[in-house]
Amino acid sequence: MSWLDRLTTTAEPGIYVAPPEPDRYAVADEVGARGWRCLADDLSAVTDKATLLEAVAQAVDAPDYFGGNWDALVDVLRDLSWTPAQGYVVLLDGCGAPARNCPADWAVAVDIFAETVKWWTEHTTPMRFVLRDTDRLSGYRAI
Repeated sequence: MSWLDRLTTTAEPGIYVAPPEPDRYAVADEVGARGWRCLADDLSAVTDKATLLEAVAQAVDAPDYFGGNWDALVDVLRDLSWTPAQGYVVLLDGCGAPARNCPADWAVAVDIFAETVKWWTEHTTPMRFVLRDTDRLSGYRAI
């Protein structure tokens, strides 16, 4: 069973580390074929809080009214009404960049991701965050 199969079948809601292959477009196709929505972007150009927020907002195709702050990120990640699905995978490539360039902001974002997973689980919609290109010793489970 591939990590993509495990992601949408047996994996518990949470934050995972995955290998860089397949590319995010192939992951989106595979996840979409299972009735889930893959929201993805590359964070390798993230240098600070502003570019981190912008990249995550772009990943989830946030509406134009996205406020560009932590509270707005929480609101957007808990809404997703513009992209309904039976489950969500937020796939973020290049996670080493924010972890190196703005570690305190990255820690806040990851805390928000964890709270988002919990929130969606309580609302019966599965959500997984997949962080790629990050430290294998980050403490996140490999999928």
